[in-house]
Amino acid sequence: MTKKQKTAAEIAAEKKAAGQAAEEVKVAADTTKKVDRLSLDSKATMARLINDEWVHGNAVSKDVKENAAAIRDAYMADVIVTDIAQGHSIVSYIIANDEEKYLTTKVVLARMGIAISDFKALPQPTEEELRAQGVDKKPSETRMLTIEAKDVSKEAVDKKKEELKAAEKAVTTTDPTKIENEKQLHDALVALLTKVTDTPDARIQHTINFYQSYLKIQANKIENEDEKKAELEKINGTSRIDVLKNITKVVGDSPFIFSGIGKIYSGQTAQTGSPISAFCLHRRAATNKSGKVAHDDQYIADVVKTIIAWTCNSVINAANQTIAEQKRAIEKRKNDGTHKKAAETVISNCEKKIADQQEILNIVNNPSFDIVDNLKENYKSEDQESDGYKSARRLVRNIMDTYHKGVDIATVDEDSLLHNCAQRGGVILNMFRGPLDKNNNYSEANIGEIKIVEKPAEEK
Repeated sequence: MTKKQKTAAEIAAEKKAAGQAAEEVKVAADTTKKVDRLSLDSKATMARLINDEWVHGNAVSKDVKENAAAIRDAYMADVIVTDIAQGHSIVSYIIANDEEKYLTTKVVLARMGIAISDFKALPQPTEEELRAQGVDKKPSETRMLTIEAKDVSKEAVDKKKEELKAAEKAVTTTDPTKIENEKQLHDALVALLTKVTDTPDARIQHTINFYQSYLKIQANKIENEDEKKAELEKINGTSRIDVLKNITKVVGDSPFIFSGIGKIYSGQTAQTGSPISAFCLHRRAATNKSGKVAHDDQYIADVVKTIIAWTCNSVINAANQTIAEQKRAIEKRKNDGTHKKAAETVISNCEKKIADQQEILNIVNNPSFDIVDNLKENYKSEDQESDGYKSARRLVRNIMDTYHKGVDIATVDEDSLLHNCAQRGGVILNMFRGPLDKNNNYSEANIGEIKIVEKPAEEK
C-alpha cells in the first residue's frame, strides 16, 4: 500500500527510510544489536519489505511466509491506528486492484479494530495521483483505500494513545529507582513491553528484570529488618513466569503493539488448533544467530501460554464491558425497538467473540494430541487440500525450522522425520498441560537423531 498526497521531499525521505528499514529487518533477528525506535514511515516500509521479501519472496520457507504475513499485517494496522491516534481524521492508500487479496486484508484489519469499505466501493486513483506517488501502474490496476477516524475502533485508538504517551515517558520512567507511584510503574511496564526494536522475548525479559528490581527497591525501604528480609526472600523466591503473570495484572489490558504480538500467537493457535506454532515462533525469537536458545523449553511454553491468556482475557473483558453497556442502553430505551435490535446484534457478536477466546484458552490449557497422533497418516495423505494434510506439513516445517534449522527435509529419512517431529510436537504439548495430565507416549527419551539419506537426483 502506498500513502496518498506525499511531497517530493517525503518520497525522497521514504527511499532513505527504506534503507533504514532494511537494516531494521536484519536487526530484528539479531537481539544483540540496538537501533532507535522505528518511525511511522519505517514501519510502513518494513511492512512492504516483509511483504515483498518474505510473504512473496522465494528464498524463505512456507512457514516463514505464513508467519511473515501476520507480522506485515500487524505493522500496517499499527501505522493506520497511529495515524488516527495522532489526530489525522483521514488516511489514504493506493492498493492493487485485487479483490481476493483485499478481502483477506479486510478480515485481518477487522480483527485489529479497523473497518474498511467493500472493495467495489473503492474508487480508482487518477493518473496524477499515481505519478505523484511514483506508482508505475495504470489507474485500472489500482484502487484508492480511504480510512476515516470513525472506521477505527475507540479501543484500538485508546491503546495506541496510551502506548505513544508511554513511549514519550520511556526515557525517565524505565529507571526503577525513579518510580514513585503506581501510574509511573504502569507507564514504565507499558513502555518496555511496546519497545518495537526488541524481539517479543527481549521485551518480556527486560520487563521482568525491571519489575523485580522495582520490587526489591521498594522492599529495601521497609524499616523493620525482619519484614524487609521476608519480603526480599519472597521476591527472590518468585519464579520469572509468576513475575510475568503479576505484570499482566499491573498492566491490565495490553497495549496495541503488544496485543498485536499476542494476536499472532492466539491467532495461530486458533487456526491450527494447537499451541505448537506459537511456541516455535517464540522459541525462534529467543534463539540467537549461533543457535543458542535463551531459555529452556518449559519456560518458553509458559511465556507463550501467559501471553495468549493475557490477550484472550483482554478481549473477553472488553466484550463483557460492551455487553453490559448495551444492556444498560436497552434498559434506558425500552420503547425503541430499532435500538434494541441493533444492541442485541452487538451483544450477540460479543458473545461469539467471548466463546472464540475461551476456545483458544482451552486449546492452550488442555491441548489435544490429535495433531501428533495422526501426523504420519496426515503427512502422507493424498488429499493435499485437507486440513489434516496442511496441519501436518506445517507442524513438520515448524519443528525442523526450530530444532534443525538449515536441514533440508528432502535429505531426511521420512520415517525418522515423522517419528521425531511427532515426538517433539508431543513433548511441546505436554509442556502446556498440567503435571497430572501428561501424555506418556511422548517424551525426550523417544527422540533420536534424524537420519540423513542421499537426496534423490533431479530428473533431466
